[in-house]
Amino acid sequence: MQILINPIEEIETAFKSNNFFTGFALAATYFEREANQILGIVFHERVSLCVIERWSLTMKMRIVFGLNLMDKNSYNKIREIVEVRNRLIHPTEQKDKEKRRGDIFLRFRLNEREKSSLLSFKECYSSLLQVDARIFKEKFGDKAVSFL
Repeated sequence: MQILINPIEEIETAFKSNNFFTGFALAATYFEREANQILGIVFHERVSLCVIERWSLTMKMRIVFGLNLMDKNSYNKIREIVEVRNRLIHPTEQKDKEKRRGDIFLRFRLNEREKSSLLSFKECYSSLLQVDARIFKEKFGDKAVSFL
């Protein structure tokens, strides 16, 4: 049995069906998976994958960007997606505002710019896949790339 995962299609489906909560949550999950792979290769035998997995997604993206493995445009788009996702999933900062306004659904209301940021997932995810393949090839050579 083989399970096929198509992240780009899943995110586009969530966007088209206005399921932004799922879309942003999945986008962050796929970014985190790629960041774990990239940092696992970069820090191979120096930092265990168990330690890397405990870092926040924001920290992982900062490290990937800080090592000049991705461009600033992709980094900013990923950061924006992660910020919206964090607001949706971790509403602690929003609670005071909601109580003052009496609107418990405030954190789920997204403006058009925030919604459209989800459309940049394809570009950002493709960028991370390219980084992953490039550093894997640099670290382990052509022999290891044959099974990708």
